[in-house]
Amino acid sequence: MSSLQQLSGISISKFPLTGLKHVRDLIYFDGPLLSQLCNAKGANYLRCWCDRDGETDRWMFLEVDEATIIRLVQLISPLDKIIPAAAKSGFVFFTDINSAGAYTNNQMVACGQVPEAYLPGIDSFLDSTPVVVDQSEFSLAVEGGWSTAEFGNFPRAFEQLYSLLFVLNRQGVRAFEDFPWLGGHSRNNFYRSLLQRLPIGDRPKISAMQFSSPGFIRFSLDVPTAIEVVRCVEDFQRDNAKNAGAFRALDSYIRDKKLNAPKSSIGGDGPIDWVLHNGPIESMTVALLDGFSEIEAAQVIAASDRPFDAAKIAMSAYRLIYRLNKFETDGLVRYPLLSVEKDYI
Repeated sequence: MSSLQQLSGISISKFPLTGLKHVRDLIYFDGPLLSQLCNAKGANYLRCWCDRDGETDRWMFLEVDEATIIRLVQLISPLDKIIPAAAKSGFVFFTDINSAGAYTNNQMVACGQVPEAYLPGIDSFLDSTPVVVDQSEFSLAVEGGWSTAEFGNFPRAFEQLYSLLFVLNRQGVRAFEDFPWLGGHSRNNFYRSLLQRLPIGDRPKISAMQFSSPGFIRFSLDVPTAIEVVRCVEDFQRDNAKNAGAFRALDSYIRDKKLNAPKSSIGGDGPIDWVLHNGPIESMTVALLDGFSEIEAAQVIAASDRPFDAAKIAMSAYRLIYRLNKFETDGLVRYPLLSVEKDYI
C-alpha cells in the first residue's frame, strides 16, 4: 500500500510540462530537492521534491515569474511565500516518477489543496545564494512607486559606482584622468571617462525591466562587479554611523580650509599650500574608504594626482553608495543578501 499523501486534484493522463531544461539546483542533499527549470519560451518553473515511496519519488512543479525567482534566490522571499503561493496559474502539477523514469499519477492541484506535509516551513529560506548561472546577467528586485526621475537616477548611480569598481578591481588602474574636481562638471566627466575605459561588453545595460510590485531590473554586465556594488551597500548599512562620520570629517575639512576654490588660502587669495593639507586629507580619505571592503584606499590614492583628488573620488563614491542605499530604504529596490544566515528549509 502506498504511503504517499493523498492528492485532491484533477487527474491528467499525460504530464503536460515537456521540454523543460535544467537551469540550476537551489537545494541539494544527496540529490536535487529544489531546482529551477525553464521551457523553450523562457518561462520559469520550480521542481520541488515532496515525498518518496519505495522507488517512486513525488515531485511538484509550479510556474513562477522572473521576479519570484529573483526574490527567492537573492534570499528576499522565504520559500513558504513562493511554494506554492506564487504559482502563476493558481495550480501546481504533481507527478510520481519511478526508478524507470515513468511519470504516473499526474495531477493538477489547486494551491490551496496542496498537502500540508509538502509545504516549506514558515519563514524558511534557501541556505545560501545559489551559484550564478550567467556571468553577464544580474537582476535586482524592485517594488512599485517609482517616479519618473528615479527611473533615470537609479541606473545612473549604479552605473557610476560599477564603473569605478570595475576600473579599480578588474583593470587595476594606475592613473585616473586629471580633473580639477571643482563641482559636478568634473565629477560627471570623471565617471564618463571611467565608463569609456570599460570593454563594450562589460558596460552595464538594462536588458529587461518590470516595475510592477514585485518587479525587477535585469542588467547585462560583469556580474562579479555588480556584486561588489551590492557589497558596498551592505558595508554602508553595516556601519552607517562610522561611515557617515568619516565622510563628514573629510567634507568639513575641505570646506573649512576652502580647498574647493582654485586659488585660495585660509586668509587670502594666494595659492593653496598643499603640503599643509596632503597628510590630513590622505588620512581622512583612508578612514572613509576603510569602511568599504571593495574599494582599496591605497589604490585610489596611488592612481590620483594628489590626495585632494583621491578625497573627492572617495567622497563621490560614498555619495553614490548613499543614494543606492536610499533606494532600498525608500522601498523601491531590494538588494541581494550577501552576508546573512537564514533558516534552512
